[in-house]
Amino acid sequence: MKGMIGRLSFTGLAVAGVVLGHALAYGIAVGDADLRHTLLAETGHGYWMTAVAAAIVLGLVATAGRIGRLLIPRREAGAIGARFVARLAAAQVALFLLLETGERLTVGASVTHFFGDHLLTLGVVLQVGTAFLVSLALRLVGRAAVVIAAALARPPLASARARLRPPAFLPLARPLLAGARTTRGPPSL
Repeated sequence: MKGMIGRLSFTGLAVAGVVLGHALAYGIAVGDADLRHTLLAETGHGYWMTAVAAAIVLGLVATAGRIGRLLIPRREAGAIGARFVARLAAAQVALFLLLETGERLTVGASVTHFFGDHLLTLGVVLQVGTAFLVSLALRLVGRAAVVIAAALARPPLASARARLRPPAFLPLARPLLAGARTTRGPPSL
């Protein structure tokens, strides 16, 4: 079961990273929003808003899965290292290339034009960069989850209060704190 959850979590992170890198690549390559919208429509990106929504959901679910793996078996704590980043980057680059090729084939656009375009190079570089950033964010969230889990596992604060003793002057100050009444005071009406 752990193996399947790990693979699903990894796949979810890769898909979320691909969508993030893809959006960054097109945003950087084509700064003008209207021109970018036209280019996306001509290159088979009609599904894009659905892809973004799915990537957000997959990213959150995958993050929860990875955190769960960090919290249960302690040996998993170092799992988000250089090897993980390299695997994630390779998966994202492969998915990016497949995605772009499929989009162009779907609308009948030239695939060879894409492979000679600067967008391919930018997209691949951004996929590697987003893999690193996703891994870093996942590592930070995982560390925070481990700290929070450790804090929740500590004894409740009530037992710590029971071990505290009141200060020695408290019996003397109690009448003052309680608003003790004396015979002196302002005249009453």
